[in-house]
Amino acid sequence: MKFFPFASLICLVMVTLFTVSNASPANAVVKRTGQYQSIVETFAKIAATIKGLDQSQTAAGQTGTPDFSLAAKGLAELAMEAESAEMQLRAIGTAKLDASSAASIGGSVTASSQYVKGITMMVQAGKQWFEKNHVTQTVVTILKTNIAQFRSLFHELNRHVDYATLQSYAPAEITFICSMVNAVVDLDPSAISSGAKAFCASQKTGYFDPNVFGGCTNAPKGYGSCGNSPTTFFQQAYTSGTMGSSSTSCTSGTQPPKSFSIPSNCLKTSH
Repeated sequence: MKFFPFASLICLVMVTLFTVSNASPANAVVKRTGQYQSIVETFAKIAATIKGLDQSQTAAGQTGTPDFSLAAKGLAELAMEAESAEMQLRAIGTAKLDASSAASIGGSVTASSQYVKGITMMVQAGKQWFEKNHVTQTVVTILKTNIAQFRSLFHELNRHVDYATLQSYAPAEITFICSMVNAVVDLDPSAISSGAKAFCASQKTGYFDPNVFGGCTNAPKGYGSCGNSPTTFFQQAYTSGTMGSSSTSCTSGTQPPKSFSIPSNCLKTSH
C-alpha cells in the first residue's frame, strides 16, 4: 500500500486554503456582507480545512512512513473551529438566518460532507501505524471530540433555519457525522454506541437527530467535565498528559474557542 507522507500535509493544506479562498468554482461559498457574514465565513473555513485534509490524503501517491501527527493536529484544530462556529450561532439567540446566509452555510456543510470521507480513508490507511506507535486511542479521542462537537454544532445550526432548509441540510450533516463514526469504529468498535453504529449502517438521511450521536459513549472520557468544549478538553488533556486516556478531567471553567494551540506532535510519538 502506498502512503502519502504527511510531513507534506501542512504545505498542501495551505495551498488548498489559498486556492479555495481566492478561486470561485461552482460549489464555492461566495463571500457576503451582512449580519451573519462572520458565521458564513467560519463555515467556509471549516469546509476549506476539510478539503485540504482530503486532497492531501488523496494526492499523487508517494512512498515512505506517514507522519500522522500533522494530520491529527489538523483534525484537532477542526473541532475547535467548529466550536467557534457554534458559539457564533449561540450569540444570535433565537434569530433565524436569512435565506442567503443559510444557503451559503448549506453549501459549506455539503462540501464538508463530500470531503470528510477522506478522513475515514486516512484512518484506514494509518491503522497499523497507529497500533505500532501506540497512539490508537489518541486518534480515537480526536475523532470522538469532532463527533461530539459537530453533533452540537449541527443541532445549534438547525435551530436557526426554517424546516425546508433543515431538511436540505440533513443528508450532508448525517454523512459528515457518520464518516467520523465509521473512522472510529474502524479503529475501536467499542468506542461508539450501538445506536450510532446502527443508524450510520442504515444510511438514512431524512432527518438529523442529535440524540442518536449523544451520550457519553460517543464523546471522549472527561469531555463533559470540560463543559463539552473541545478547546478546554484539549488544553486539559495535553497539559495534564492524559490525552488518549480515560483520566482527563477539568475542574475549572471553559476556555474561549481556539484559545489553545494544539502541539505539533499531538500524537506524542517519537517521530
